[in-house]
Amino acid sequence: MPSSQAWWAMGVNNGYTLSNQYWYLNMLTETSLRTETISDRIKQQWLDKLWQHLFDGEASGLLSPGQIRRQRRNRKAVRQLEMAALFEAEQDVNLIHQGLKCIDSRGKLVDTPRIDTVQTHAIIESSGIDEFSDVGKQSSVSMLETAAKEVGVRDLERALNLRKIILLAEAEVYAAADRPISQHSVSAEWMICWKNVAQDVFNPEIQILLARMLIQEVAQANSYAMSSLYMLRQLNADDLEMLAILSKFSFGSFLFNASQGYFNTELYHNLLENMDDLGLITGYNMEPLIKQVSSETTDGYLAFLPCGNKAMRVQAKQASKILSLPIYKVSRAGRQLMSLHTTTVDLAYLFEVAAYIKQQGFSVALGEWQCHKKGSQFEEKMPLWWLFSQLVFEEF
Repeated sequence: MPSSQAWWAMGVNNGYTLSNQYWYLNMLTETSLRTETISDRIKQQWLDKLWQHLFDGEASGLLSPGQIRRQRRNRKAVRQLEMAALFEAEQDVNLIHQGLKCIDSRGKLVDTPRIDTVQTHAIIESSGIDEFSDVGKQSSVSMLETAAKEVGVRDLERALNLRKIILLAEAEVYAAADRPISQHSVSAEWMICWKNVAQDVFNPEIQILLARMLIQEVAQANSYAMSSLYMLRQLNADDLEMLAILSKFSFGSFLFNASQGYFNTELYHNLLENMDDLGLITGYNMEPLIKQVSSETTDGYLAFLPCGNKAMRVQAKQASKILSLPIYKVSRAGRQLMSLHTTTVDLAYLFEVAAYIKQQGFSVALGEWQCHKKGSQFEEKMPLWWLFSQLVFEEF
């Protein structure tokens, strides 16, 4: 394992600096301290199922959650040491790329000999040699050997990166909310797809989203489509930032079309246009799509509109009333990628939606939306009966 001196000596890796390496270690620590929100039994079941799908009993170079439990190890300390070892191994791979180290015929990592220490044959130093005399001789063998070395190093780099994301996934399990773990296995095709995508992703933000997608798919198979994995891989840093912003406004299958109000700024016009171009939403710069919401009960009108961890309860005396909302439709990939973000809902946006609903003769209350094993629960926090010209924007 790397010493403290070796840790400080680590340099740039795949475009991400030492501060990013501390970010990984902080992620492992913070998620461990954040909660004991799920029972030990469910937690262990989730982690064991995760490891089984990833390695299927094969050696991974990482201690499995089961090994850590049986040996009564300190999980946080073990994972920090393993993550530090991964960073040091990645530094060695970078040195191979720079030509400062190489893997010898025995598979050992060794320093590359300095050029001034290599003895050369007299014929090499002779100026009379034909400079083209060796061209074409055994070139196919040389090319194959060079290509094999390059592929080997690239596969090593991918394997190390994959293990780093797996450690992040384990940390995300400890931070996750309580949920049942399905006995159904994740399809082999989905796992292959996830590994193929994840191994080539070095952006820490996307790595976290991939980790979350993996653990949720392990908990409940068929939660995420393979097309969503490929979509995530295509997003750049700006796309990710816009997606995180957009997730604050999502009602799941739709966004309220506030183009004449809250979204009537250049920032939001650009954001919506880009998300529409990516196929994550539809309806931008078009005649507004109208979503009609019927009552969930026959004893008066009642409907809930969840938005993140908040929701609006919409009520009226007549069960036959229909709520009409102008919307942007969110695609399946958009819904699945937005669900990976844990963002704070924009209350000003919700107030604008509530004002639009009240104009149709409904009463609206704002509250917390909590999902449990047995279903969802609305906890009222704020009845919105006052005039919206006198709104008080106060977090609850």
